[in-house]
Amino acid sequence: MRNASIFVVYATAFMLLAPRPQLRAAAPDDNAAVLQKSCDGGDAPACTNLGTMCDGGRGVPLDKVKAVHLYQKGCDGGNALACTNLGVKYDSGRDVALDKVKAVQLYQKGCDGGNLLGCTYLGFMYDNGQGVALDKLKAVQLYQKACDGGDPLGCNNLGFMYDEGQSVAQDNLKAAQLYQKACDGGNALGCKNLGVMYDNGRGVAQDKVKAVHLYQKGCDGGNLLSCTNLAFMYDEGQGVAVDKIKAVQLYQKGCDGGTAFGCTNLGFLYNHGQGVAQDRAKAAQLYQKGCDGGNAVGCTNLGLMYEKGESVAQDKVKAAQLYQRGCKGGNERACTKLGSLYANGQMPEGVGIGAAPAAPPPAPAPDVKAAPAAPPSKRYTAYDSGVVYDKATGLEWVAGPDETTTWDQANKWARGLSVGGGAWRMPTKKELRGLYERENDRNVTPLLKTTGEWVWTAAEPEGSAPFWGFYLDRSGDLVMTKCLVCEGRGFAVRTHSAKAAVLPAARPAPAPAAKAAQAAPAAGRWIAHDNGVVYDKVTGLEWFTGPDETTTWDQANKWVKGLSVGGGGWRVPTKMELNGLYQQGLGDRNMTPLLKTTGWWVWSAAEAEGPSSYWGLTFARDGNFGMTSCNVCDSRGFAVRARSAQAAPPAPRPAPARAAHD
Repeated sequence: MRNASIFVVYATAFMLLAPRPQLRAAAPDDNAAVLQKSCDGGDAPACTNLGTMCDGGRGVPLDKVKAVHLYQKGCDGGNALACTNLGVKYDSGRDVALDKVKAVQLYQKGCDGGNLLGCTYLGFMYDNGQGVALDKLKAVQLYQKACDGGDPLGCNNLGFMYDEGQSVAQDNLKAAQLYQKACDGGNALGCKNLGVMYDNGRGVAQDKVKAVHLYQKGCDGGNLLSCTNLAFMYDEGQGVAVDKIKAVQLYQKGCDGGTAFGCTNLGFLYNHGQGVAQDRAKAAQLYQKGCDGGNAVGCTNLGLMYEKGESVAQDKVKAAQLYQRGCKGGNERACTKLGSLYANGQMPEGVGIGAAPAAPPPAPAPDVKAAPAAPPSKRYTAYDSGVVYDKATGLEWVAGPDETTTWDQANKWARGLSVGGGAWRMPTKKELRGLYERENDRNVTPLLKTTGEWVWTAAEPEGSAPFWGFYLDRSGDLVMTKCLVCEGRGFAVRTHSAKAAVLPAARPAPAPAAKAAQAAPAAGRWIAHDNGVVYDKVTGLEWFTGPDETTTWDQANKWVKGLSVGGGGWRVPTKMELNGLYQQGLGDRNMTPLLKTTGWWVWSAAEAEGPSSYWGLTFARDGNFGMTSCNVCDSRGFAVRARSAQAAPPAPRPAPARAAHD
C-alpha cells in the first residue's frame, strides 16, 4: 500500500521552450514566386507570408536568414505580425544576435499594430523585466488586452496573475475562468493549469475525472508537464482506472522531454516492475537522470541503491554524497539517512557533516516517487502580521518568543496564538526539516528570526517527555535530537488551506514557453522578501532599512548610494514617501514592523536650511506625526526605490511532489 501526498503540476522558468514565430497555415495562394514579386513591389503582408514559409521550410527551402530579412521588410512596411515574429528572433537570439531591448520595441510595434500575440509577448517582457524595467501592472494590462482580443496565451498569463495575486487581487475563480478560456482557445498550458485547479479543488469544485480530461488535452497539445501529471493519475488510479503500462508510457514521454520528476517516477516503476519488466539497472539510470535534472528524490533513491549495492557497485561514499544532494534539495528521507550514518559512525571519510547530537536509528528506506526540482528562488514571503508563508510547502509559520522555552511553554504559546484567525499548532519533524536551507545563519530563512539552536516539534520519542527538537546547527548538520530544553524555541505552523487553498500553476513565456505560478496567501499591504527588501503594494515602492544605530544624514546618504541589494537603484526617500509609511498604531513605530528599527526618526532627502540640515520624519510613540529639521535626532537611514527599477525576480521555488511509498 502506498500513500500519496502533493505532486508537482507547474512549469519552471528554467524549463522554458524558446519562443517561436507565428506561422501561417498553408493557403491556396501560397506561391513563393508570386509572394516574392508582391513583396518586391512593396506588399508588406506578402513579405511576411513569404517569411513564414522560409522560417518553416513550407513550400520553399528552409532559410532562417531570409526569413529574418523578410520579417524586417514586412515590419518596416507596417505589418504587425512581421514585427512580432522579428521580435521573437531578437528575444531568443535565434538567427540574429540576442537583443532584448530590440525585442521589446518590436513587440510594442506589433501590439500597437493589432497583433495580439505581440501584446502577450510584450506583457511577458514587462512581467519579467527583460529588455525593459519590471512592471507587473503593465504586464497585467497587456495580458488583458491580448485576452480580450482572443489570444489564448494572453488569457493563460492573465490567469496566472490572478492565481498568484500579482498586481491584482488574488482570485482563484477568475483564474480558473481565464485558464478555461485559454484551454478552449487551444492553449495546452491553460488546459494543464485548469487541470491542476480541478485536481486540487482550487477555485472550482474538485473533480479528478475532469482533471484527467484536461491533463490529456494538455498532453495532446504538447505540454509535457500535463503528460507527467496524467501519468500519475493512471499510476494511482485517480479519476481513471489504474493503468501502469499507460503510466510508464506517459512518464517516458515527460522524461524524454526533460521533466526530472518524470524520470524519477519512471525509475520507480522500473525498480519495482510495475507496468514494465523489472530492470533495476535501468531504474538506476533513470534516478541518475532525475537527480542530474535537480530532482531531490531521484538523488535519494539512487543513494539507496549505492548504499545497498543494488544493481550498482556498492559505494557508501557515493551514497552519502547523493543523500547530501537529496537533503539539500529538501528531501526528508535523505536528511534522515545522513543523520543515521553520522550517528552510527558510518559516515564515509571525506563526507563530513560536522559534529552533531545523536540522531534517531535509521528507518526502513524504500525508494519513493519523485519530488520536483527546486531552483533558486524567493521561497518565503513575510506579512505585516508576522506570518511567514512558504511557497514550497504551502505552510505558514510564526516564530515564537526568542528565548529559551520548554516544550510545554512552546505548546501553550502555539495553541493560544490567534494571529490571522488562529488554527496554529506545533510543527512535525517533517515540517521542520522542510525549513532547512544550508546557506542561512540558522539554516532557515532569516524571516523566521531566532537566535536559538533548537526548535521544538510535536513528536514524543519516549512517552510524554522528552520531546523531539530540531537542531539548527550553524555547521550545517541536519539531525533530530531529544532534549528537555536545549536552548529550544517554539515555532507555530498551519497549512495555508486552513484559510484558502493554494497550489501552484504555470504560465508561459513567449509562445510556447511557460513559467511557474505560485498563489500567495491573502495579505496586507506589505511583503518582505528573503533579501530584506520590503515591498509596499499600495505605492509600488520598495524599502530597505539601514543600520539600526544613530546615523547622520551624510552617513545615511552614503550608505544608500552604495546599497546594491537586488540590483541597486536605491535613493534617500522624499518627505512624501516617508509620510506614506506612517500608520498610527501599526507596530511599535507607527509603521509596518517589517521595517525593523529602534529609532524614532528617519532621514529624508529634503534640505531644511542649507546643505547641512535635512528633514527627518518622526514616528513618535504618542502617534504625533510631523517633519522636523535636525542634525542627528536619533535618526536612521532608509533606502527606497520604485519597483520598476528592480531586476526581474527569480522563479518561485516549486512545491513538493506527490510521493508514493511502498
